Amino acid sequence: MLQEYMQLLYHGGEKKEKRAVILQSSRIVYIWSIFLFLIFAWPTHVHAAPNQLIKATKLIQSQSELQLAPLAKKTLTIGFKNTGKNTWTSKKSALELRASVRGESYLHAPSWQSSSSVKKISAQTKPGELVYTSFTIEAPKKEGTYREIFALYTGGKKIAGTDAAFTVIVTAQKEERHIASLDPVQKNIQNQLVSSEQKKDPIPSPSLQTQTIQAQKLIQSALFLELAQYQIIAFTVGYKNTGTIPWTSDMTAPITLRSLVKKESYFYHRSWLSGNSIIGVSQSTAQGEVAYITFVLEAPVGVGNYQERLALFSGETKISGTDFSIPITVAKAPALLAIAPVQVQQSQQQVTSQTQYLIAPSQARPGIVDDPTEQEPNIRIGITATRDPIQITAQAPYEIRDGVGALLSTEDAGSISTVTFDFSTHIYSVATQKGVFTSQSLFRLQGVGSAQNHGQLIAAALEETTTSTQAQESAPQITPQQDIVFEILSFFNKPSWSSTINDNKYRTSLEVRYASATDKLWIINELPLEQYLKGIAETSNSAPYEYQKTMTIAARTYAKYHIKRSTKYADENFTVRTTDADQVYRGYNSELRLPGVSKAVAETRGVMVFYNNALAITPYYSQSDGRTRSWGEVWGGGPYPWLVSKDDPACKGLPLLGHGVGISARGAVAMALEGKTAEEILTYYYTGVELHRRY
Repeated sequence: MLQEYMQLLYHGGEKKEKRAVILQSSRIVYIWSIFLFLIFAWPTHVHAAPNQLIKATKLIQSQSELQLAPLAKKTLTIGFKNTGKNTWTSKKSALELRASVRGESYLHAPSWQSSSSVKKISAQTKPGELVYTSFTIEAPKKEGTYREIFALYTGGKKIAGTDAAFTVIVTAQKEERHIASLDPVQKNIQNQLVSSEQKKDPIPSPSLQTQTIQAQKLIQSALFLELAQYQIIAFTVGYKNTGTIPWTSDMTAPITLRSLVKKESYFYHRSWLSGNSIIGVSQSTAQGEVAYITFVLEAPVGVGNYQERLALFSGETKISGTDFSIPITVAKAPALLAIAPVQVQQSQQQVTSQTQYLIAPSQARPGIVDDPTEQEPNIRIGITATRDPIQITAQAPYEIRDGVGALLSTEDAGSISTVTFDFSTHIYSVATQKGVFTSQSLFRLQGVGSAQNHGQLIAAALEETTTSTQAQESAPQITPQQDIVFEILSFFNKPSWSSTINDNKYRTSLEVRYASATDKLWIINELPLEQYLKGIAETSNSAPYEYQKTMTIAARTYAKYHIKRSTKYADENFTVRTTDADQVYRGYNSELRLPGVSKAVAETRGVMVFYNNALAITPYYSQSDGRTRSWGEVWGGGPYPWLVSKDDPACKGLPLLGHGVGISARGAVAMALEGKTAEEILTYYYTGVELHRRY
């Protein structure tokens, strides 16, 4: 073929011959190009790249914001968990910690491998194990704020889920000088700072035992707080035991967390040990382990900027290196709340209309004392306990966080998360469309950007917080993403009157948490108290409206009473159950079925029953036999002077259904039909009480 082609070119003349030579040369170059590509560029293996076999999650890190002088050095620590199936070794994994920058890191220190590569991870780490890596940073010479992200890399590629962000404020100004410039408040500002006597007096030389007690603060649940007057909030800090002896509750010099003030902190709460001693470290913490300490702060009446400074103590000796500060802004409590109706879309097979309510200026109502001295708390409801996998989804994007607030994943609307718990190792796992994540504490599912910083319940820690302006624009008693609705697909909760309805939908947030005291894994719904009340199914939608308001106020008082005590289910980490052992709660579906109850909740917002200005116990039941019973007659103890026997005319001749103390539901309905108001009904069945709108 080639010979015939050459002959054709030859007989075609000189012009054609030249053109043929050029054509043939081009073909030769083309063939050689393909040959060289196959040798050097074509991939010779089709299996996954090594970095795809390595999975990790950042679980913990040192404080994410720190203040340094120019060129000052600081040691940071990050904890990574091996979430893959292979053991990390120095030869196979080739893991390294790097700054996620192009070029040189602002925090580059001489000890680093290069301008952006910090160090190799040489520790052998099996699947499920945690490795801590410590490294040094050096502050830039120029003052300013620098933000750097560090992460694990392998083969030059970053491993997803390992980002650890740090913000370094470089300033030559001392921290005490910055604190002293904060706004004054009603108390003496010097009480909130370390006193001059404390600065002058050296810390006593530690004993032989305390020389072996060392700690390092690794994490805190928020970098700063924005609270309203009198607001109560829970805060968590994590300390690693870097000493040589374990921490136990029976130590000669017990470990305590204290406020660095001379007498009483502005944020003292009655749960503290004293005015400046907050809480003891009760959990046993071995060398290298992390102790998570949760405590409560209560905002003062004074509006302004504060700086709460805390540290760990062993006996009366402060443990070096455990100091940290919480900048706190206290704003004026929000205005009172009232109703402003707005229509919302209704689902099929539900009522045709529903009324929800927005924040609006309050109007005084006869029989109710307006004295807003509190913030709306959150309440935690134990939905169900299970040992089976838990499937959860939501109608909007949602976050999955662990017990210290670390964001594990942000899932799309409709994405299904399957949570499992290993009862032998106590490790949580959640499988989603975006991967598999693990936790050693708990899982919390909440709306994107939610802030559960209300009441005395443990807040989900935030990686970022809003500015004070944003916080004031959204009422602090309402969670920003409370409208998100979660559905527990693996939970079947059919009401007795219907086999086609499944009440498995709940607002705001869900928590999957193990209770060691009872060896149960609970699904817990945490949400604002007013949203909880809308999901209570203690009455029908056709009941008289004043009766619905009556039961709403009684139910709110009952719930607030147990939130305040926090003892009934304390060992299982929630406040109330969903059954008539407390109050029948059926969640979001009940809210749709009972628009009258939602309206009653909004109109009576924050109204509760008080006796002598103390929150009252408000029992209720189905019907009496013509008279109610006193507390002492049924349960003994007391005295409870508002719970005395009263005539109940509408129930004369009927059998007693229930314990008989407090409100008789049948009798209260009869009073409402006669034209009595909720205030009149409540003050009849609860003798000598007052109704107060507390938020």
